[in-house]
Formats: sequence, structure tokens, C-alpha cells
Amino acid sequence: MDSIKCLEQIGLEKIARETHIERKYLQYMVDCNFDKLNRINTLGFVKIITKQYKVDLETWVNAFEEYWTQNRIINDDEGSNFIQSREPSILPKILKFLLLVIFAFGIYYAYMYVQTNFFYQENTQLEQNDTQVTVQDSIEEKDTFVLEDTNLSTIAQTFDVEEIVSEDLNNSPNSSSLQQDAMLFESILTPKSRLWMGIVYLDDYSKKSFLGEENISLDISRDQIITTGHGSFSISSKEQTFDFTRQSPVRLQISDGMISEITFEEFKTLNKGNAW
Repeated sequence: MDSIKCLEQIGLEKIARETHIERKYLQYMVDCNFDKLNRINTLGFVKIITKQYKVDLETWVNAFEEYWTQNRIINDDEGSNFIQSREPSILPKILKFLLLVIFAFGIYYAYMYVQTNFFYQENTQLEQNDTQVTVQDSIEEKDTFVLEDTNLSTIAQTFDVEEIVSEDLNNSPNSSSLQQDAMLFESILTPKSRLWMGIVYLDDYSKKSFLGEENISLDISRDQIITTGHGSFSISSKEQTFDFTRQSPVRLQISDGMISEITFEEFKTLNKGNAW
């Protein structure tokens, strides 16, 4: 029986930690409390211990078997001795993976929903502001002259300054040259579906936005950065042509009349840290 005492020298706590055998059953084995040990599980414990620690427990096993033979106790289901599984079932891992995938898709769709609403609300507000600015500009472009006459009531005549300037330019011998120069600094953006686009001019950081399916004419004589709601459009100038076919937003920089694609971080840096 003394061979079982070597377990105490190794350390019952150490054995329990390394083999996952509960310490109380190791103590029952050392104390030879055979009546508290399940036969099948205990023999399994012995195999694990002898294999891992290279100890000889044959004498103890013979005494244990003799006890069970004499007492005719053959009930392998009694007791709650067990070894904790070293290899947990793969099913919980699969369930966790599926939950993570579902959670990731949920976050992605929530992000896309919030982003779409953000661009839509931002665009709606910008469209309203642009409408107000356009109306104000239209009023300012009309110059009103009031003529006073002693025999007549005051007469107000409004002249459309924009039409007068346009007529003068068309009659000018340099009008065709000016139109050609304008074309050199014009770029056309063609949406493939309804598109929101925002422009930040880098000379004064003023902003402009567009929403719709119509072609958009861009003045590339000014340095600017552009962001879009999605990436399904084409843009072309006299020297360059780009065609985008993706769902994610696209950011562009126009510098010295040349168009180039930039990252979101580069856009924020050029826009003083603002995403739009």
C-alpha cells in the first residue's frame, strides 16, 4: 500500500490540477477509502496517474480489486466521480461563431442604415440652404433703377444683369475663346443611380451639395474635395476619366485641375478633421 503514498509526495493539489481528477478522490485513494470510490472511474484514475507520473500502483490496485470482489459491490453508476473533459464539445464553439456572425451583420446593417439617414438628412438641410442662397443671389443679381418724374409717379424698372452680361459676352470677339477656356476647367460627374454628393472648396472651405440622377458639372479650376453617398458613378474631364462601381462612398480631391481618389482619413485631414 505504501506505493500510493507517493501521490502525497508529488502533491495532491498538483495532480488534481494537471490531471483534472478531483482532489477528494485522490485523498480517498491515499487513505484507502475504497467504499467511497467508484470502481470503473477509479481504475481510470490509476491509468492516468501511472502513465503521467511513472509510478507503480499495482499493489494498491490488487487490494482495491480484492475489496470489490469480497464486498460484491459492482455498481459502476454510483457516485459522482468524474474527470473534467479536456476537449469541450465543438457544438458550443459553432453556436458562438454563428452568434458572432449574426452580431457582426447586425452592426454592419445598423451602420449602413445610420450612414444613409445621416447623408439623407444632411443633404435635405443642405438643399434647403442652397435653395435659400439661390433665391437670395437671384434677387441680388437684379439691379433696380428708380426714375423720378415730376409729372409721373415713381416708376421702377428692373434689369436682369445676368442677361445683359451674357449678351455682351456673346457679342464679344473673345467669347468663343472664353468658352473654350471654361471647358478646360470643367468636369462632368454622371451618376448611375440617385446620388448625393458634397463638395468642400479648399480655398475658403465653403460647401455645396447635390442630390439626384442628373449629370453634375464641376468647376475644377478650384481646389476641392468631394464625398459621395455611394460609389456608382463616373467622372470625366478633358484629360481624365474615372468609373466607379461600388456601394461604399468615394472621396476625391481636385488639385490644379487634376482628379485623384483619396482615403477617408486624407479627406478628414484636408477638411480640418471633419467627415463632411
